[in-house]
Amino acid sequence: MENLCIPMANPGKCGFFLLGMFFMLAFASWTIVNRSQEGPDISKDLEHDLRHHMAHKTKSDRKTSDEIYAELVERQQNQQGILLKRLKSHMRESGVNENGGSERRVTPPPANVLRKDDVERIPTYFSTLDKSFVFLHANKDGEIPTLPWLEACEGPKDLLTGLGSIMQKVWADVGGNIETIQNKYNSNPAQFSTLQLIVYEDIENGVAGNDGSAAMAVLWLKRAFDFVAEFFDNIRQGQDPPAAASKAYEVTLSPHHAFYVRPIFNGAMSMLGSKHDILSAMALDVEDLDRSAFEQSAFEDIEEYTLALRVLLKNLDNFLTENNLNS
Repeated sequence: MENLCIPMANPGKCGFFLLGMFFMLAFASWTIVNRSQEGPDISKDLEHDLRHHMAHKTKSDRKTSDEIYAELVERQQNQQGILLKRLKSHMRESGVNENGGSERRVTPPPANVLRKDDVERIPTYFSTLDKSFVFLHANKDGEIPTLPWLEACEGPKDLLTGLGSIMQKVWADVGGNIETIQNKYNSNPAQFSTLQLIVYEDIENGVAGNDGSAAMAVLWLKRAFDFVAEFFDNIRQGQDPPAAASKAYEVTLSPHHAFYVRPIFNGAMSMLGSKHDILSAMALDVEDLDRSAFEQSAFEDIEEYTLALRVLLKNLDNFLTENNLNS
């Protein structure tokens, strides 16, 4: 208490002391008010960080109060930005726009009811398959499960064989290869749970390249479905079935057929029917053909089917190439 009375012993010194304290307090108040107008009110954070920093840093390492203030402003602005994004997201989910008004919330339609541009989705042959490549994926090791693959391969049988004798011939080869792989799988389902494991076993036994082997059946089944995917994609792109089949054969099966077989296939392809025949085969009800949305539904189902199929074919193609079985 004695120290506090010392300035009072000299009124002149006491006046200067009080005047100095007044200016210091005024400057501090102006600084806080000015900064609060420029950014968030962080005076408490500034005081806390400043004290902490001054207590734990050497003089040479200490930051100025302005530097700490700038860091705090940036920190709080970042936090405010995150909160703002969350608020806007919540508003959109609640059907409220940024101006406070309501907005229409769009709920995705059921898969079999609507499709692109809100056009009615009409079920077709491909969209109603119980076993389809659309539902088939490689396992965690990147290998294709044997039994689901064989079941999906049976999917387009009725559609294709109804298009004419040449497709029946193609399917006869497909069916033979399916049977070979099925027999191999049935001999030991656990050991041959994927197509890759079937091929590996034939490679280890030195029979992978032999006619009639399960590995060759996997290879030729892949080639047949290369043709199927190409054919239906060509149809979807507006080609008539004869041209679609001929072009698909040229880039898939033809390079692997003997020269005397190719003309037979090409001649038979020209006997395929029209696009109307394809759409009729895909219709679940004859009345669907007269509905304006049917053709688009059919082509979208084809696209979905062939996209899923091509992913699996690419998987097999890479595997067979890596093991020198795709020549």
